[in-house]
Amino acid sequence: MLTEPQLTIISLVVAAILWVLKMWRAAGGQEISDTVLKWILFVFAGVLAFVFAVPVIPVFPALVGDPTVITNAVVVWLGAVVSMAATLLGFATAIFLVLTKGVIGNQIKHKIFMATPAVKGAKK
Repeated sequence: MLTEPQLTIISLVVAAILWVLKMWRAAGGQEISDTVLKWILFVFAGVLAFVFAVPVIPVFPALVGDPTVITNAVVVWLGAVVSMAATLLGFATAIFLVLTKGVIGNQIKHKIFMATPAVKGAKK
């Protein structure tokens, strides 16, 4: 579950991403496709998940002794790494959903607002 400080930081990241996208468009840059934008957002989500969760990477086992003991130790280590990675990926996915809702949702609102024709007689 995301805490309030984490959601605040995510909101600041959303605001920064929207500002960069606005500056990109103002500079005459190409339109960024939704797929590329989602990949960029997932990278940001992964970094934020890593910062928020601070995962502990297990120490690789010593490769000494009987081959079956070594194999068992390596398999246990791989299990711990996969478990840590799965937790981090799940946390990144939760952050990604919040980022996507903030960035893509605001982009859609912006496109609808910009596509709406001006009403005759309306004051600007």
